[in-house]
Amino acid sequence: MANSPEAIMLSNLDAVEKIEDEFIRDLEKTLRKLQLRLTKYIKDKATDTQIADTALAASDLQGILEDTGFYRLGTDYLSDSYQRILDTALDYYARTYDVDLRYTDISRSHLEALRELDFRKFNSIASDVVDELARGVIDLQFGAAEFNDIVGRIASVSDDTARYAETWVRTATSAAHRTATEALGRELGIERYRYYGPEDGATREFCRDHIDEIKTLDEWQNTMNDDGQSAAIYGGGYNCRHRLVPVGPMK
Repeated sequence: MANSPEAIMLSNLDAVEKIEDEFIRDLEKTLRKLQLRLTKYIKDKATDTQIADTALAASDLQGILEDTGFYRLGTDYLSDSYQRILDTALDYYARTYDVDLRYTDISRSHLEALRELDFRKFNSIASDVVDELARGVIDLQFGAAEFNDIVGRIASVSDDTARYAETWVRTATSAAHRTATEALGRELGIERYRYYGPEDGATREFCRDHIDEIKTLDEWQNTMNDDGQSAAIYGGGYNCRHRLVPVGPMK
């Protein structure tokens, strides 16, 4: 049915996926600019007679990440996009239960803690880029690598960064949406949730075992996926497409 909780959740998941896709499109554009700037930087260093130390190379590379908008990409996601995700959870309850809910101070503190954790994870991706390429600069200037070797390393780092960042945004988005949905459900007095989502070739065995299963929120919080994470927040793990759908207050 078009107005069933599952149909409304599916509509909300489409909205959340669009937020993820926007980030990934911006990421691709940013990484293209970053790759060009890094290649130029490495070319300049190949002919630079002044040997850079690791700290100077790292500082240069951090500046390039800032100039090309890589850091801003994560910051923008964790501000505007993050709020849109929280608004999507509010929309679910407004459409399903015809209620005008608000996040409590405790719920907002919980979500803010998750946001800060996601911010640190995103910055760790940037740190990995800086560390890997700073080593490349030093290798180049001391003759341990050729220019073309470092250009190839830049391409490899860019590909790895795209994969890591895409996994990061999908995992962060899903965790925020799940946490927000469950926090609002708690405010409404809902205790039971159905494990909902697709069953296809990409479905994990963990998710396949739990699809359509109904448990209390406490039970889902204590159900650990194969990565040792709570299914209530992370579902089956990285990139999981499943959600807990409220099925009403306990009778």
